[in-house]
Amino acid sequence: MRRSISFMGVLSAALVVAAASSVSVPSSASVASSSSASADNSMSSSGGSMGDHMAFLIGSWNCTVKLAMTLGAPENTDHGVVTYAKSPGNTLHAHTAAADYASDQYYGYNPKTKTHWTSGADSDGILVWETSKDGVTFKGTSIANGVSTPTRDTFTHASATTIRDVTEIETKGTWSTLADARCTKM
Repeated sequence: MRRSISFMGVLSAALVVAAASSVSVPSSASVASSSSASADNSMSSSGGSMGDHMAFLIGSWNCTVKLAMTLGAPENTDHGVVTYAKSPGNTLHAHTAAADYASDQYYGYNPKTKTHWTSGADSDGILVWETSKDGVTFKGTSIANGVSTPTRDTFTHASATTIRDVTEIETKGTWSTLADARCTKM
């Protein structure tokens, strides 16, 4: 399961992310069938505690991640489990586990700057750092093999039991989808 140059990416991406995702992404990391987000489906926080606002995420999620063709690897679909838990500092910790991938990612909110943030690392050595003002679209950087790549994760959720993280990378001024993670609460 890949997020942010892998899952959420982060789901982190990612969230890979990662996955990531974050990523993923993210590296682990990383929410609805609609790619547009509204106030009703954002993962934003109105207070100082990301953990309280995003409590619906706590638990395990079964994820299917569609991965774009990258570096000669064909387009494919991967599967894994993302588990969210409250962590110190009013943050959430996401651990992504798949047969061929693992990542750890944190999500938080800084009430002074009114900024959501996520950071993570994955089993491929990819690091992710992204921030967001709306809690839906996170932009930042993934670092793989010493090379920085602009990344963007869009998180949405149609219900308390479905989430989606779309991870994109920017190359020569053009954004392209790297991973599309769709998860269902277990």
